[in-house]
Amino acid sequence: LNSHKKLPNSFKRIKHINGGILSVNLGHAMSSKIQSHTLGNHSINIVIGVIGMLIIIMGTLITSLPTQKLCYLFGGLFLLLSSLLERQLFFTLFQIVISSGALIAFAPIPAFYKTLLPISLSILVIVYFIKQGKFKDPLNRLGCLGLVFLAIGYAVTHPLIYFLGALCLTIFSFTAFKQGIRLGLVWGILNAVFSITAGIATYKIFFL
Repeated sequence: LNSHKKLPNSFKRIKHINGGILSVNLGHAMSSKIQSHTLGNHSINIVIGVIGMLIIIMGTLITSLPTQKLCYLFGGLFLLLSSLLERQLFFTLFQIVISSGALIAFAPIPAFYKTLLPISLSILVIVYFIKQGKFKDPLNRLGCLGLVFLAIGYAVTHPLIYFLGALCLTIFSFTAFKQGIRLGLVWGILNAVFSITAGIATYKIFFL
Protein backbone atom coordinates (compact mmCIF):
# COMPACT_ATOMS: atom_id res chain seq x y z
CA LEU A 1 0.00 0.00 0.00
CA ASN A 2 2.84 2.39 0.83
CA SER A 3 4.49 1.75 -2.52
CA HIS A 4 1.16 2.32 -4.23
CA LYS A 5 0.85 5.74 -2.60
CA LYS A 6 4.25 6.73 -3.93
CA LEU A 7 3.25 5.99 -7.52
CA PRO A 8 1.70 9.42 -8.17
CA ASN A 9 4.98 11.16 -7.25
CA SER A 10 6.89 8.85 -9.55
CA PHE A 11 4.52 9.62 -12.36
CA LYS A 12 4.98 13.34 -11.68
CA ARG A 13 8.75 12.99 -11.98
CA ILE A 14 8.41 11.00 -15.19
CA LYS A 15 5.97 13.56 -16.56
CA HIS A 16 8.38 16.38 -15.65
CA ILE A 17 11.30 14.64 -17.37
CA ASN A 18 9.25 13.86 -20.47
CA GLY A 19 7.99 17.45 -20.54
CA GLY A 20 11.56 18.72 -20.48
CA ILE A 21 12.57 16.42 -23.32
CA LEU A 22 9.50 17.51 -25.28
CA SER A 23 10.35 21.18 -24.76
CA VAL A 24 13.92 20.64 -25.97
CA ASN A 25 12.69 18.73 -29.02
CA LEU A 26 10.11 21.42 -29.84
CA GLY A 27 12.74 24.14 -29.47
CA HIS A 28 15.09 22.26 -31.79
CA ALA A 29 12.28 21.72 -34.28
CA MET A 30 11.38 25.42 -34.28
CA SER A 31 15.05 26.35 -34.73
CA SER A 32 15.34 23.93 -37.66
CA LYS A 33 12.13 25.33 -39.14
CA ILE A 34 13.49 28.88 -39.00
CA GLN A 35 16.76 27.78 -40.61
CA SER A 36 14.87 25.93 -43.36
CA HIS A 37 13.05 29.12 -44.31
CA THR A 38 16.29 30.99 -44.98
CA LEU A 39 18.85 30.74 -47.76
CA GLY A 40 22.43 30.23 -46.64
CA ASN A 41 23.59 30.92 -43.10
CA HIS A 42 21.09 32.83 -40.95
CA SER A 43 23.76 34.74 -38.98
CA ILE A 44 25.63 35.76 -42.14
CA ASN A 45 22.37 36.99 -43.67
CA ILE A 46 21.83 39.27 -40.67
CA VAL A 47 25.43 40.52 -40.85
CA ILE A 48 24.84 41.47 -44.50
CA GLY A 49 21.84 43.50 -43.37
CA VAL A 50 23.89 45.18 -40.63
CA ILE A 51 26.53 46.15 -43.20
CA GLY A 52 23.84 47.71 -45.37
CA MET A 53 22.41 49.55 -42.37
CA LEU A 54 25.82 50.98 -41.42
CA ILE A 55 26.52 52.11 -45.00
CA ILE A 56 23.19 53.96 -45.16
CA ILE A 57 23.70 55.54 -41.72
CA MET A 58 27.14 56.67 -42.89
CA GLY A 59 25.44 58.23 -45.91
CA THR A 60 23.23 60.36 -43.64
CA LEU A 61 26.38 61.86 -42.12
CA ILE A 62 27.96 62.75 -45.47
CA THR A 63 27.33 66.19 -46.94
CA SER A 64 28.47 65.33 -50.46
CA LEU A 65 25.30 64.53 -52.40
CA PRO A 66 26.86 62.12 -54.98
CA THR A 67 28.60 60.13 -52.22
CA GLN A 68 25.43 60.10 -50.17
CA LYS A 69 23.46 58.69 -53.10
CA LEU A 70 26.06 55.93 -53.51
CA CYS A 71 25.82 55.04 -49.83
CA TYR A 72 22.04 54.84 -50.05
CA LEU A 73 22.26 52.70 -53.18
CA PHE A 74 24.86 50.18 -52.03
CA GLY A 75 23.52 50.07 -48.47
CA GLY A 76 20.06 49.43 -49.85
CA LEU A 77 21.35 46.60 -52.04
CA PHE A 78 22.92 44.93 -48.99
CA LEU A 79 19.61 45.24 -47.14
CA LEU A 80 17.74 43.87 -50.13
CA LEU A 81 20.10 40.89 -50.37
CA SER A 82 19.69 40.23 -46.65
CA SER A 83 15.88 40.33 -46.95
CA LEU A 84 15.94 37.97 -49.94
CA LEU A 85 18.21 35.47 -48.18
CA GLU A 86 16.01 35.58 -45.10
CA ARG A 87 12.93 35.20 -47.33
CA GLN A 88 11.18 38.09 -45.59
CA LEU A 89 8.51 39.16 -48.07
CA PHE A 90 7.58 42.46 -46.45
CA PHE A 91 11.12 43.75 -46.00
CA THR A 92 12.06 42.57 -49.49
CA LEU A 93 9.19 44.42 -51.17
CA PHE A 94 9.74 47.53 -49.05
CA GLN A 95 13.44 47.56 -49.90
CA ILE A 96 12.75 47.12 -53.62
CA VAL A 97 10.65 50.28 -53.54
CA ILE A 98 13.24 52.25 -51.57
CA SER A 99 16.19 50.97 -53.62
CA SER A 100 14.40 51.86 -56.86
CA GLY A 101 14.27 55.46 -55.67
CA ALA A 102 17.98 55.38 -54.79
CA LEU A 103 18.87 53.84 -58.16
CA ILE A 104 16.79 56.12 -60.37
CA ALA A 105 18.31 59.13 -58.60
CA PHE A 106 21.35 58.65 -60.86
CA ALA A 107 19.29 58.70 -64.06
CA PRO A 108 19.42 61.92 -66.15
CA ILE A 109 15.64 62.30 -66.27
CA PRO A 110 13.23 64.91 -64.88
CA ALA A 111 12.49 64.80 -61.15
CA PHE A 112 8.85 63.97 -61.84
CA TYR A 113 9.77 60.57 -63.30
CA LYS A 114 12.23 59.94 -60.49
CA THR A 115 9.44 60.26 -57.93
CA LEU A 116 6.86 58.45 -60.05
CA LEU A 117 8.68 55.10 -59.88
CA PRO A 118 8.80 54.61 -56.08
CA ILE A 119 5.26 55.96 -55.66
CA SER A 120 3.95 53.57 -58.33
CA LEU A 121 5.79 50.62 -56.81
CA SER A 122 4.49 51.40 -53.32
CA ILE A 123 0.93 51.41 -54.69
CA LEU A 124 1.57 48.04 -56.34
CA VAL A 125 2.87 46.65 -53.04
CA ILE A 126 -0.31 47.76 -51.25
CA VAL A 127 -2.50 46.26 -53.99
CA TYR A 128 -0.57 42.99 -53.69
CA PHE A 129 -1.02 42.90 -49.92
CA ILE A 130 -4.75 43.56 -50.30
CA LYS A 131 -5.15 40.73 -52.83
CA GLN A 132 -3.19 38.36 -50.59
CA GLY A 133 -5.34 39.26 -47.59
CA LYS A 134 -2.32 40.59 -45.70
CA PHE A 135 -3.62 44.15 -45.50
CA LYS A 136 -6.12 43.17 -42.79
CA ASP A 137 -3.31 43.06 -40.24
CA PRO A 138 -2.98 46.53 -38.58
CA LEU A 139 0.80 46.08 -38.41
CA ASN A 140 1.02 45.49 -42.15
CA ARG A 141 -1.12 48.55 -42.78
CA LEU A 142 1.24 50.58 -40.62
CA GLY A 143 4.24 49.33 -42.59
CA CYS A 144 2.57 50.16 -45.90
CA LEU A 145 1.66 53.61 -44.59
CA GLY A 146 5.31 54.22 -43.77
CA LEU A 147 6.30 53.06 -47.23
CA VAL A 148 3.81 55.47 -48.85
CA PHE A 149 5.11 58.37 -46.76
CA LEU A 150 8.69 57.63 -47.84
CA ALA A 151 7.63 57.37 -51.47
CA ILE A 152 5.81 60.71 -51.23
CA GLY A 153 8.89 62.10 -49.55
CA TYR A 154 10.76 61.62 -52.81
CA ALA A 155 8.24 63.92 -54.45
CA VAL A 156 7.90 66.73 -51.91
CA THR A 157 11.33 66.38 -50.24
CA HIS A 158 9.99 67.61 -46.92
CA PRO A 159 11.54 66.24 -43.69
CA LEU A 160 8.13 65.96 -42.01
CA ILE A 161 7.03 63.39 -44.62
CA TYR A 162 10.26 61.44 -44.16
CA PHE A 163 9.79 61.59 -40.38
CA LEU A 164 6.28 60.13 -40.55
CA GLY A 165 7.39 57.37 -42.92
CA ALA A 166 10.45 56.45 -40.87
CA LEU A 167 8.43 56.51 -37.64
CA CYS A 168 5.83 54.10 -39.05
CA LEU A 169 8.54 51.74 -40.32
CA THR A 170 10.40 51.97 -36.99
CA ILE A 171 7.32 50.77 -35.11
CA PHE A 172 6.64 48.11 -37.76
CA SER A 173 10.23 46.82 -37.69
CA PHE A 174 10.66 46.64 -33.91
CA THR A 175 7.30 44.89 -33.61
CA ALA A 176 8.44 42.37 -36.23
CA PHE A 177 11.64 41.84 -34.23
CA LYS A 178 9.59 41.28 -31.08
CA GLN A 179 7.65 38.61 -33.00
CA GLY A 180 10.90 36.76 -33.74
CA ILE A 181 12.11 38.27 -37.03
CA ARG A 182 15.72 39.25 -36.34
CA LEU A 183 16.00 41.34 -39.47
CA GLY A 184 13.39 43.62 -37.92
CA LEU A 185 16.01 44.89 -35.47
CA VAL A 186 18.25 46.03 -38.34
CA TRP A 187 15.37 47.85 -40.02
CA GLY A 188 14.20 49.23 -36.70
CA ILE A 189 17.55 50.79 -35.84
CA LEU A 190 17.97 52.22 -39.34
CA ASN A 191 14.53 53.81 -39.42
CA ALA A 192 14.96 55.07 -35.86
CA VAL A 193 18.04 56.97 -37.07
CA PHE A 194 16.03 58.37 -40.00
CA SER A 195 13.25 59.35 -37.60
CA ILE A 196 15.68 61.27 -35.40
CA THR A 197 17.45 63.08 -38.24
CA ALA A 198 14.19 63.92 -40.03
CA GLY A 199 12.60 64.93 -36.72
CA ILE A 200 15.46 67.35 -36.00
CA ALA A 201 15.17 68.85 -39.49
CA THR A 202 11.40 69.21 -39.05
CA TYR A 203 11.86 70.94 -35.69
CA LYS A 204 14.30 73.43 -37.23
CA ILE A 205 11.81 74.30 -39.97
CA PHE A 206 8.83 74.91 -37.71
CA PHE A 207 10.39 76.20 -34.51
CA LEU A 208 13.73 77.85 -35.39
